[in-house]
Amino acid sequence: MQIRKITPSDAAAFIEFFTLLLKQTDFLLPSAKEAAISVEKQTEIISTLDDFKQIFIACDSVKNRIVGFVGVTRFNMEKNKHIANFAIGVLKDSQKHGLAEKLLAEAEKWLKAKNVRRLELTVIKENIPAIRFYEKHGFKNEGLRRQSIFMNGKFYDEFYMAKDLGC
Repeated sequence: MQIRKITPSDAAAFIEFFTLLLKQTDFLLPSAKEAAISVEKQTEIISTLDDFKQIFIACDSVKNRIVGFVGVTRFNMEKNKHIANFAIGVLKDSQKHGLAEKLLAEAEKWLKAKNVRRLELTVIKENIPAIRFYEKHGFKNEGLRRQSIFMNGKFYDEFYMAKDLGC
């Protein structure tokens, strides 16, 4: 398994991966409709990644496909450039092998090199496996965002969690 920064040549494979991932979970923010973009648009998005926004992917050389990702965004204002947030996802058939842990570690390494001290996320209250994963990796629950997500005809609350990266 290789974990690396995404490149423009990964655009088509990333669209295929992300489309499948969104079919497997409701817990990522974009809907399948919102994520349905052309290879050209995805290539453009990837080409604009920089010191403030980055995507790391996990590539399975045996299955010859992308099986996981972590997308990281650093804030860029003087007063909050020490903070970043992220989203992470791994295909069901690649879960339970430490892949999310490796993706998170790669993101944290990149962020520490950028002097980011604080890593934040939101997670739907009902996503218990994700909450346990984040707690295991040092994230603390800092509050509740009531009715912050609307999906499947229902409102959901999210926990606001964060971790000090110790930079």
